[in-house]
Amino acid sequence: KKLVGGRRSAVSSRQLAFSCLLLTAHRRRPTRSLGFTLIEMLMTITILALLAGLAAPLLAFSIDAIQFHITRINMSQSADVAVERMTREIRRVRDDTSIVTANANQLTYINPDGGVGGTQISFSRVGTTLMMTTAAGPARGLADNVQSLTFTYFDDDGTEIGAPLFSPNATNLR
Repeated sequence: KKLVGGRRSAVSSRQLAFSCLLLTAHRRRPTRSLGFTLIEMLMTITILALLAGLAAPLLAFSIDAIQFHITRINMSQSADVAVERMTREIRRVRDDTSIVTANANQLTYINPDGGVGGTQISFSRVGTTLMMTTAAGPARGLADNVQSLTFTYFDDDGTEIGAPLFSPNATNLR
């Protein structure tokens, strides 16, 4: 037993050595905790905000490009369907006497399948809509956002005709 401050201590030397070892080990522990400091959190948030600010215009541009592409595809498909419908209908013209009006902006003919005397069918552009008009029913829009519509006519030799000729018995269209 040792004397501590003139008195005898009840602490053995082994206990004293163990206590010193614990105190030394306690002092050697890192003073920093495992969490984040406020400054580190603020810096991280600032950097992420800057990156988000830079990425937002790119994302907006990508979304606009996708919407433009989808609109373009839809318009193209609508135009394809309209041209296919017009082609199918015009191929039903049986002879050159069925054509009533043929100019650069309009084509009108008599559909022989429309019953006695046939049904008059006309294709033209009204505003920005490609229209198909029949005498038997209301006009139908075949395509929207049509900027121009021009009919070109040809004769038997495949030569373009500027102004088709019409008579009660025949035209020079083929």
